[in-house]
Amino acid sequence: MTPQQSQVLTALRRKALTHRDALTECGIARLAARVHDLRHMGYDIHSELVRVNTRAGQARVARYVLLREPKQPR
Repeated sequence: MTPQQSQVLTALRRKALTHRDALTECGIARLAARVHDLRHMGYDIHSELVRVNTRAGQARVARYVLLREPKQPR
């Protein structure tokens, strides 16, 4: 597991995560790619689209939630 994957997993164990959360808290700009990696390792991560406020109005972004960890990570 790479350091970024480990950081994302640690954050997901605490709370749901959006791109902005990952960027500000972990310094990770490619959250979707790290979530893809973790899913491939067997982690059950749910994504849902949520509305967030931006300077330009509102936008829809993905929020990721860790549902279940694998019994034996790949």
